[in-house]
Amino acid sequence: MPTRVIVIGAGASGLMAAISAARTGAEVTVLEAQKKAGRKLLSTGNGRCNLSSTDPMLPEKYHGSGAGLASLLTAEKMDAAATLAFFHSLGLLTTEKNGGIYPYTMQASSVLDVLLSETRRLRVKMKFSQEITSILPPDKNNSVKSCYQIVTPTWTYQADAVILACGSTASANCEAVFQMQTRPAASANARAFSSGLQLAQSLGHSIVEPRPALVPLVCMGDFPERSCAGVRCHAKVTLLHSTSRFWTDVTTEVLASETGELQWTNYGLSGIAIFQLSRFMYSAKAQKEDAKKMSAVRKTAPQTQTQPIVNYVVDIDFFPEYEESELDVLLKKRVRELSGESASVLLRGILNEKLIPLVLQRAGMGHPPAYCSEISDAYIKELIITMKNYRMLIDGTQSFDQAQICAGGVDCAEVTEQLESRLHKNLYFAGEMLDVDGPCGGYNLQWAWTSGYLAGQYAAE
Repeated sequence: MPTRVIVIGAGASGLMAAISAARTGAEVTVLEAQKKAGRKLLSTGNGRCNLSSTDPMLPEKYHGSGAGLASLLTAEKMDAAATLAFFHSLGLLTTEKNGGIYPYTMQASSVLDVLLSETRRLRVKMKFSQEITSILPPDKNNSVKSCYQIVTPTWTYQADAVILACGSTASANCEAVFQMQTRPAASANARAFSSGLQLAQSLGHSIVEPRPALVPLVCMGDFPERSCAGVRCHAKVTLLHSTSRFWTDVTTEVLASETGELQWTNYGLSGIAIFQLSRFMYSAKAQKEDAKKMSAVRKTAPQTQTQPIVNYVVDIDFFPEYEESELDVLLKKRVRELSGESASVLLRGILNEKLIPLVLQRAGMGHPPAYCSEISDAYIKELIITMKNYRMLIDGTQSFDQAQICAGGVDCAEVTEQLESRLHKNLYFAGEMLDVDGPCGGYNLQWAWTSGYLAGQYAAE
């Protein structure tokens, strides 16, 4: 009699788990909260589906309590090459662009189509609009309940093995749902993931608090850079954290740094470079606690205190490929050539037009020179420091509905290398259910494919 495997979730990792388990000989049923499979998969990579990455260091790019586990599995058990071979076997053509691997059609729907076609070929049963209320582990003392019982409002499914692959809170604000607060507007995706974590928690598993990752950052206060909303530029961005209300080299910790596209918005900072920094922000809960502490310090601080009391700053280098000495030579040459021109002309062709007055204003401490002939060597030095270290005070991240992925999930200390629960035999986890997350560029989908395939294989054996 074949092993009965139930996969909870029909996203990327869930579909992969179902296919792998069925190929291994199991009788597979997929239970999905939504009305269709793979809805989030269709939106990945802006609808193009960045399947994986050609980065040879891919296994080293994961974070969370499962970073080591993800590194091991994506390097030794199912790497990018094996993943491509799998999709090619389903008839999907792929192409490479800037280190990312995409379907040749550049349509995420092509990926979903071949996955669903394979589930049909393998006779995987798909059940939609399924709300799981509880999972009852096997009771060795009760022959009727000697297997897993997956309970819904209308039916109780039985299985020899269960794979939790409920996706992520990303693109759906469900932090409050996970915390058991009623929010009728929460999407099915939000309810499914939070329910998945609750199911894992009800079975005794520890949960690392979910938080948005690969998400825009919100700047503090009424910052003048709002006028640059929509502007994109190349920059190196560094996320700094201070353990003191005074920003000094001693109290400042560099959390992460990234070079790439930076986008200015009316609420703060976005773009791929910013997304890569965002997972290093504290959880929303920790941010709120810090905010309370900062508020208390502000009330007791002397009125002459002018340094903002903040925890996070993004330091922006608009010219990461240029040394300060090179910029010094360039700007002094331009000053000589443009001596009769307005000071704003100095940076034209070098910096985006909307950023120029802000940089000049900040370098001049509120009183920039009006003409190039008034620009001194000391001002040029300050201008270069400003352009290489343009700091923005950060208030926090955008919410889950603006995030591409979720950090946090089931603590991987409680999961084996076979992705099996250390607390319950034949209970497996895959994808974003686990506390594993990676950067932009196909790393998170690679984890979904790897973890889904292996969980399905081990569950069916």
